[in-house]
Amino acid sequence: MDSRCSCPWTASTWTIPRWSRRVDRGLELAIGSAIPVPPGVPLVFTEGNYLLHDDDGWDAVRRELDEVWFIDVAPEERRRRLVGRRMEHGESRSEAEAWVDGVDMANASLAERGRDRASLVVQLDNRMPGDSRPTPERKGR
Repeated sequence: MDSRCSCPWTASTWTIPRWSRRVDRGLELAIGSAIPVPPGVPLVFTEGNYLLHDDDGWDAVRRELDEVWFIDVAPEERRRRLVGRRMEHGESRSEAEAWVDGVDMANASLAERGRDRASLVVQLDNRMPGDSRPTPERKGR
């Protein structure tokens, strides 16, 4: 059994897209099936690390979705944001870094493997509007 949280094999795929979860960041808890999505709703935006995962039942979820976009953020920027988010919820820097390095970055690496199955890849960087520095090149796509 893997001790990591929020892994694809720890989430319930049968509720998507009939129910949506709500995440309480203060408790660091996902509340599954918290928001009903009734039939006939014309448009639903959802987010999830594993919507493009091809194992643990997630491949069936992808077939239910018209589009899935992959938001691509450089790993160092992703880490900076994740550490900051955990610190905003009361963790010390060392606690936040330990969690991010031990859990979040491993999960992000797993999620990134589904990038090629995305309908669209959106490349984000950390530049402010008007910043003329060149965008860092990424290997691959």
